[in-house]
Amino acid sequence: MAYPKSVAILLLGCGVAGTAAAEGTGIYAGVSAGRAHFHANAIDIDSALTAQGFTSSSTVDNRHTGMKGYLGYLFAPHFAFEVGYVNLGKLSVNTNISAAPSGYDTGLLQGEFKASAGVYADAIGIVPLGKGFSIFGRLGLYDIRAKLTVIGPSGTFEDSATKANLHWGVGASYEITRSLSARVEFERFHNVGDADKTSRGDIDLVSGGVVYRF
Repeated sequence: MAYPKSVAILLLGCGVAGTAAAEGTGIYAGVSAGRAHFHANAIDIDSALTAQGFTSSSTVDNRHTGMKGYLGYLFAPHFAFEVGYVNLGKLSVNTNISAAPSGYDTGLLQGEFKASAGVYADAIGIVPLGKGFSIFGRLGLYDIRAKLTVIGPSGTFEDSATKANLHWGVGASYEITRSLSARVEFERFHNVGDADKTSRGDIDLVSGGVVYRF
């Protein structure tokens, strides 16, 4: 039986962490929240609608709250592996439809592009700086479901896509106690969505959070 890509990503992370846990401690968990910025713009939205037979002019609000929860294993002071769940929120769309397929009305429509459910798995390289400070970089894969919805007087247009792609980021952390640390970071999720179905673009997440090491 074939597993979905999202399940495979999480199973990979749990398998690695489980193997290492038998050899010592180093498991950590954390939560982070901040601002998500969608690089998908009005031109991208209009291109996706054009592929479905619409002629449109759109405006977007491309900033929203993003958050994530994660579980990782610190193998050594310089290397960790992390898996997590991420919610990148949505961007709001106002679209003026000037031509539409049969069954849909023209006029002002409202819609949204959601990227609110996904998983990721990353390898993390860490550089301790001393006095509790460190910087780190991450590289891995994400699997996020993107959904475009446009609502108007004649009904609702919806399409969605789920794809895996590249995820990377950089950040810094400060060790408050041996078990508790604070983290700030910048992450980029490349090419979320599908150009012909939902629109597609990079999403950045700037966040701060806390990490607890068991």
